Amino acid sequence: MRYLYVILLFAFLVAPLASCGSSTTTVFDLRMAQTLQQSLDRSVSELNIPGAVMAVRAPDGSIWSGASGYATLPNSAQPSGVRMTTDMHLRIASMIKSFTATMILQLVDEGKLTLDETLDQVMAQWFAPGVIDFAIPYSDAITIRHLLEMRSGMPNYSNTPAFLALLAQQPPQPVEAKELIRMSVQSANPAPYPPDTRMEYCNTNYIVLGMIVEQVTGNPYAVEWHRRHHQRRTGRTSRSRPSPRTLDLLERGPGRGHLFAMRAHAPAQHFERALQFVADLNRMKTCFIPG
Repeated sequence: MRYLYVILLFAFLVAPLASCGSSTTTVFDLRMAQTLQQSLDRSVSELNIPGAVMAVRAPDGSIWSGASGYATLPNSAQPSGVRMTTDMHLRIASMIKSFTATMILQLVDEGKLTLDETLDQVMAQWFAPGVIDFAIPYSDAITIRHLLEMRSGMPNYSNTPAFLALLAQQPPQPVEAKELIRMSVQSANPAPYPPDTRMEYCNTNYIVLGMIVEQVTGNPYAVEWHRRHHQRRTGRTSRSRPSPRTLDLLERGPGRGHLFAMRAHAPAQHFERALQFVADLNRMKTCFIPG
């Protein structure tokens, strides 16, 4: 039986938006809606992907969302399969990086951090003893700005032999955030290099930033995000939670590398908040536009 484990998600914000959490009764342009649905259907076909969801919010505040393809492909047990719908939970994967960056910049605005202080300075001021119990190369030179801009020189833990070996384990095992950082900085191939040498996309940067959020605020990552945005700014969004089977399928899917990062910062009861309806994600994204 073949399932769709990783769902392609589009969340386009096409213009400056209304205030966070505001509602609208404006009807989305029907001709544009047809064009968007046709584009989505064409993308699913041309890219040969099982299914996708897309949401668009127009300048007048009207919202369109559409789905195309399958969440579960047709198979012997389900000959018709399960069609993709807009009310399915989606694993947001690296979209969570924008939430992390937002919280870091808020902490800068609050005077708790500065963009140009180094990791050594941050850890000396905010990290409890033993939180990081290994050396980080160039920690006296890597700044928060480097981490945000993917210029820290840290290897991507996702590409290290230690992580790939962990990823191959069945059943998958949770891992702490600091262990992902350890895999990165202790890797010989790829190896760390001086910060600001070049821009290189790297998940490790945002694992470190997530730990900084936790240490500065004293809250688990998911709790702090929920406190700052999900609850206070957007109000309660969907009341639905992913089923245990949904979480199990996601954890066993080919994209489960991101699940390690989300487990590190959203354990137990908070993990499901990294899985969102497309409407919820669109609503949360609008909170960032007004600043």
